[in-house]
Amino acid sequence: MRVWCPKECKDKTEFNVWGSKNNYADESSICRAAIHSGVIKDSEGGTFVISYNEDCHEYIGLDQNDVKSKTIVSDDEVKSKGGKVFHTYKVKDNCPNVKYGFASFLEENFTVKLKVPKNK
Repeated sequence: MRVWCPKECKDKTEFNVWGSKNNYADESSICRAAIHSGVIKDSEGGTFVISYNEDCHEYIGLDQNDVKSKTIVSDDEVKSKGGKVFHTYKVKDNCPNVKYGFASFLEENFTVKLKVPKNK
């Protein structure tokens, strides 16, 4: 699935990230995980791809790209977070100069756009 995130998400620490090395618990903040993995920059935001896989039995936290992720190692904790894992990938548009290429069509029609709530 293609996802778009706005810029300046990394400091939204109320949205947790569990895991690292591109294995994130499915209750992690997608935008912060993308910054953590390096597929987007916090100063720019952007579009990337996520994919889900079944069952990961542990998520190891790591400080990376100015985002601190958390560790989950017990099966009970993993199950409480949904038990599935997602991965983030950079978007590669093979036709960057073609305004209405297939990648542009996908971008305009099938991208989930996530919004970050404003601080109260």
